[in-house]
Amino acid sequence: MLYVVLVALIMSVITAEALEAILDKKLAPLNQKIEDVNLSMSLINEKYEHMFKKLSTFDEERKELTNVNQALKMELQATTKKLQDLSAAHYDLEQYVRRECVEIRGIPLPSSHSKEDTNEIVLKVANLMGVDIED
Repeated sequence: MLYVVLVALIMSVITAEALEAILDKKLAPLNQKIEDVNLSMSLINEKYEHMFKKLSTFDEERKELTNVNQALKMELQATTKKLQDLSAAHYDLEQYVRRECVEIRGIPLPSSHSKEDTNEIVLKVANLMGVDIED
């Protein structure tokens, strides 16, 4: 009750304009801080939006690069398989071409006083191997 009397006494002494001026003076720093906080929040929001756009862009690029990487892996596997197949076919072809070729090594060259001919030696080796060879 004393509070109500004190408020009534103060209200009778202070006019509404004076009270408004006092409140404005006391609340001015608080209003300034609220404006500063609003400005900071606005800047933070702008930075957040910018970073979100960048993150979205990076995510899309990562997905695209992942798809390209998968495609390249598949292409590399296919190319490796083709290379292995071609290498095997090349080896088989080389073996086929050499099917009638016989290479004999280690036959000494005839000396000048030797009467033995290298052709005779090759014919004897072929005969021992069971291969028919003509001169």
